[in-house]
Amino acid sequence: MYRIVPTKRCKRQLKKLRRSDEVLFKKLLSVVDRLAAKKELDVSHRDHQLKGSLNMFRECHVEPDWLLIYRIDNDILILQLIATGSHSNLFD
Repeated sequence: MYRIVPTKRCKRQLKKLRRSDEVLFKKLLSVVDRLAAKKELDVSHRDHQLKGSLNMFRECHVEPDWLLIYRIDNDILILQLIATGSHSNLFD
């Protein structure tokens, strides 16, 4: 099992999400739990490696327009949560 390490940015985003949308927050936690347990995500989450300057990170869809950007370090067993939000929040 990976140890979950959110960035400061992600901690703020999670706190805000928890206050604004409890259902989406629980869906996100479910995805994080699966990743931390080294389980594959369902194909509907469209998990993939990012390209370009973000190629060290992966992205998955919690909902069609709600993403989780993360990184796994197998050497030290860490699941680092980079950011979560909509496409426009994360990439514009």
